[in-house]
Amino acid sequence: MTTWRLRAQGLAGAVAAEGVLRTSVWREALEATPRHAFVPRFYLRRPDGTWAETTSADDGWLAEVYRNEPLVTDPVTLSSSAKPSRLVRMLEALDVRDGHRVLATGCGYLAALLAHRLGPDRVFTHRLEEHAPFDRIIALCSTTIPWAWARHVREGGLVLVDLEPGNLVLLTRHADQLVLTAELN
Repeated sequence: MTTWRLRAQGLAGAVAAEGVLRTSVWREALEATPRHAFVPRFYLRRPDGTWAETTSADDGWLAEVYRNEPLVTDPVTLSSSAKPSRLVRMLEALDVRDGHRVLATGCGYLAALLAHRLGPDRVFTHRLEEHAPFDRIIALCSTTIPWAWARHVREGGLVLVDLEPGNLVLLTRHADQLVLTAELN
């Protein structure tokens, strides 16, 4: 078994230990999806507050990638690859089922986890009107919910948005509206 696969199994175990991993399909996705392919470089904060770039050429890079932690990919904008347990928490709440078509915004790792679960032809990463309607829409972060999402998710479909870190909002489409279903804090 390759080193990254062993580390991915360890990551799945760490996510399960947080109590957010409830279904075997997401554990399988965590164990089979190479997170390192999506973060060839990231930044770690030094004790003095500056950022140190870490790449695949550095010792410890692979171990850092498979920790259950967010990875800062741009220290200027604070863009990151989200904490895996946060992604799984969102995916579990989204109630994805076989055959669903999902629009995903955020890190590539999220899209890869969904593609492992549903197949790559069922996951879309941009606002592709020609592929609508979607069964589910998931957004890692948003300050507003685009009105277009009400048109692009099917009747009864779900939209899950992290309005602020940790403030998850689950919406359901009814007629031409997105109705608050749950706040998952």
